[in-house]
Amino acid sequence: MYPPQSRKLIVAALLILASTATPVRGSSQFEYTDDRRWRWSSGEGTLVTAWLRTQFRAFDEQRPSHYDQFDDPDQGDAELRRGRFKLNIQTQDGLKIAHEYDWNNDLLYDLQLAVPAGANGEWLLGQWKPEFSYERKVSSGKQTMAERSIVNYWMQIDRQTGLAWHGKSSQTQWPVELWAAVLSGTGPRADYDGSKPMGLVRLQWNNAGGGVGFSSSDITPQTTARSQIGISLLTNTSAYTRYSSSGGSQLPGFTEGSRDRYQLRQVTQDWRWSKNGLALQQELHWKRIEDKTTGSNNDIYGAYIQLGYIPPSLRFGRAGQIELATRLAWVDIDYSDTHQGEAALALNWFLTGHRNKFTLEVNRQYANRTDAVTRSDTQVVLQWDVCF
Repeated sequence: MYPPQSRKLIVAALLILASTATPVRGSSQFEYTDDRRWRWSSGEGTLVTAWLRTQFRAFDEQRPSHYDQFDDPDQGDAELRRGRFKLNIQTQDGLKIAHEYDWNNDLLYDLQLAVPAGANGEWLLGQWKPEFSYERKVSSGKQTMAERSIVNYWMQIDRQTGLAWHGKSSQTQWPVELWAAVLSGTGPRADYDGSKPMGLVRLQWNNAGGGVGFSSSDITPQTTARSQIGISLLTNTSAYTRYSSSGGSQLPGFTEGSRDRYQLRQVTQDWRWSKNGLALQQELHWKRIEDKTTGSNNDIYGAYIQLGYIPPSLRFGRAGQIELATRLAWVDIDYSDTHQGEAALALNWFLTGHRNKFTLEVNRQYANRTDAVTRSDTQVVLQWDVCF
């Protein structure tokens, strides 16, 4: 979206602006909050929050994403995995700007403008992670587990550039939300290539407690249940069968093609529930890839269920709290007769919620094909997420 030098100048200007904020009419306030963010308030309705988010990770080997990667040599390492600057601005008129820049990899991730549209709606414009699936929408810094499930590799649409409308019902007995988006379908930081745009619709029913929002775990225990159920529909025609933070690419078994070679159709259902330190979430996925060159239809199915629990006996006041978590996941790739499975266990030590936490995860995966041997692998990860 921006050349590298321009992105650096934008981030530098925002940092300087935030650090040199001066009082307005003696009523503004500039502070470092208990949840590890810098916040400036004009006193007249404008609010600016900024923070640096870092993620350090040590692991014994790389995690395989598909069958062929199980044979890759083990490569353990310790690294700064994420280093991001985040800035949120909300004006007294209700305008919102969300910005995320990865200074570790010199990449612009998010730049979104939200404009109010009536009492219960808003227009969204820019580049961001669309509200397609709960797991991918949740920030990596607000996950229960160190890694997202194996389903994410096959089903995510990651960040896109486009326009969306988001609205909430005014009926308290039917608290639903709707997102409708027209997106580039080319992935983040890519120029629109003239192919058909990606279309996305999500309907979400906040069926208990007003919903949970897009954040995992139940760190501040809720005495009443909170829950939401979502279903998303997507269609796209482009040169790609997979998306990630690096842009559009191909899933195993597919080759690079013209801009309108592959038509994707996807359906996703997700559910999130929490109460008294217990957090549950699950997703079901179906994805069809139609190759217009060969005329083939290729189906992929996936699902996971995840549970996290913070027992009262593991809440230590200023010393934080400890969460125990587990996840089961599977993916069926029909076009290659491949089945993948995953079982994971994790322990989180929350010092300041998700904004300062340690995660230890043990992840066991396997993959089998009808015409080949079953392959398996185990990964151990120690991770520290901390914001400044």
